[in-house]
Amino acid sequence: MIILILFGLLSFQLFLLANLQFTAWPEMLSYPYLRNEGFLLYKDMIHPYPPLLTMFLSFVYKLFGYDVVVLKTVAWTIILFSSSILYYVANYITGKKIIALISVGFYVLIQPFLEGNMLWFDMAIVPPVLLGTYFALRWIQEKNDNFLLLTSFFLSAAALIKQTTALFLIILGMYVIFRGVTRGGLVKLAFPPLILLTPFVIRLVQEQALQDFINWTILYPLGEWGKFSGYVQMSLSGKQVLVIIILLTPILLYNIILPAIAALRRLQAGRRKIFSDTTTSLLLTLLLVSLVMVYPRFSFFHLQLALAFIVLNLALIVKSWDIKKVIMLFSGVVLLLTPFVHKPVLAIDWQKDTRFYETKDIDLANKIANIADHKDKVFFLGLHSGLYVIADRLPSKRWTDNFSWYLEIPGVQEEIVSRWEQNPPVYVFWRQPSVGNSFDLGVYQPKKIVEYVQNHYNFESELVPGVQTWKLKKD
Repeated sequence: MIILILFGLLSFQLFLLANLQFTAWPEMLSYPYLRNEGFLLYKDMIHPYPPLLTMFLSFVYKLFGYDVVVLKTVAWTIILFSSSILYYVANYITGKKIIALISVGFYVLIQPFLEGNMLWFDMAIVPPVLLGTYFALRWIQEKNDNFLLLTSFFLSAAALIKQTTALFLIILGMYVIFRGVTRGGLVKLAFPPLILLTPFVIRLVQEQALQDFINWTILYPLGEWGKFSGYVQMSLSGKQVLVIIILLTPILLYNIILPAIAALRRLQAGRRKIFSDTTTSLLLTLLLVSLVMVYPRFSFFHLQLALAFIVLNLALIVKSWDIKKVIMLFSGVVLLLTPFVHKPVLAIDWQKDTRFYETKDIDLANKIANIADHKDKVFFLGLHSGLYVIADRLPSKRWTDNFSWYLEIPGVQEEIVSRWEQNPPVYVFWRQPSVGNSFDLGVYQPKKIVEYVQNHYNFESELVPGVQTWKLKKD
C-alpha cells in the first residue's frame, strides 16, 4: 500500500513537470555536445564546473541523440529519484511511513513550482547529497564505518558535479571526527575522494589543463568574478523573501525560538540544549550550508537542495505529532504559498513551450544551418549556446559563452583571438545588444572579440530582426 501511494505521488509530480514550462538550459546541451565533438572541457572551452554531469550527459546523448526529450527524461528521472530518496530519509529519521509520505507529498506540491522543472547542476546534486546524508545519519546511530565510506562516496560524487558541494563533505567529515570516529573510519572517509580525484587529476595533467581547471572552478569564482558588476545577484524581491519566510518559519520556531524561550524561563540555559538531538542539529546545519550555497546568484532553482532539507527538517519536527496536526502544518504551508507561488506559475507556465527550445530558437538554428556548411566553424556572439546543438554546428577553439565574468578575466579574450588566428570561425552570428547596463546579459559586448570581428569579417545580412550575419573576409 505504501509503495502504491508513493508511486501515485511520483506520478502526480511527473504530471506537473510534464505540463509546466521546462527550462532547457543551453549549457545542458552545449557542454556535452562540444565534449563529444572533441573539445577538452577546460583546455578548449570555458567550463566552470567539475566534469561529472557534463560527462554523464555526453554519454546519454551519444546513446539517444541530442533532443530536448532526452534532456527532459534525464531531468525528470533525477527529480523523481530525489523524491524517492527523500521518502526513505524521512522514514528513517521519523520511523513513521505515513509522515514520510506526507513529507514527499508536500515536496511534490512545491518543488515543481519553485523553478524545479529543469536540469541544472543544483538539481543534479540533490540525489547524491541526500544519499550521503542518509548514510551519515546511519553512521551516527549504528557506528558502522561502512556507512562513512558510502557517505564520502556520494558526497564526493556530488562535489564532482558542483564544487561547492565539497562543503558538505568537509562539514560531515569534521562532524564525525568530533563524534569519535575510528582510524579505520577516517580511512574509509578519505578513500572515495582520493580514488575519484586521482584519475581525474592525472587526465587533466595529460591534457595540460590542470591550471585551467583550478582557475575556472576555484580561483576565478572565489576571487575574481565577484568583482564584476552583475555577477552577484542576491537582491530578493518581496515575494521571494515572503516565500522563504513561509518555508523557514516552522523550522526556526520549533527548533530554535521555542526551545530557547523554554530554556530562559526555566533558568536552565547552561544545561538545556536548544537542539533536541544530534539528528536535529545535523539536519539544521546541512540546511544552513545549502542556503549558503545559493550565493552569489539567488534563484529558486539554486534553492532546490535547501528545499529538500527544509522538508526533512519539517518531518523531524512533526515525528511525534498526531497525524491530523502533521497534515495541518504541511497543508497550511502549501496554502500560504499558493497565492505567491502556485497561482502565478499555473497562470504563466502551464503547457508553455520549452524555454530556450521554442519555435523561434529552432527556426533561427535552421536558418544558421542553411547558411553555414557543416564543415564551417561558427561563433554566436550574444546568442545562447544551445543553438550550436540545434543547428549542429561547431565553434572554433577556444570557445566561451558570452558572460562578462568569463571574458573580462585578463588574457581570456586575447587567447580566444589568438587561437582564432589559426582556425577562425567562417561565420559570426551576432545578436545586437539590448538596451541596459553594459554588463547585463544580452547587453554585454566583449571589446577585443568585437574589434576582431569588425576588422576580419564583412557584414552580410540581418538573419532575423536583431541578429546579423558576418562572414570571414577572403585573403
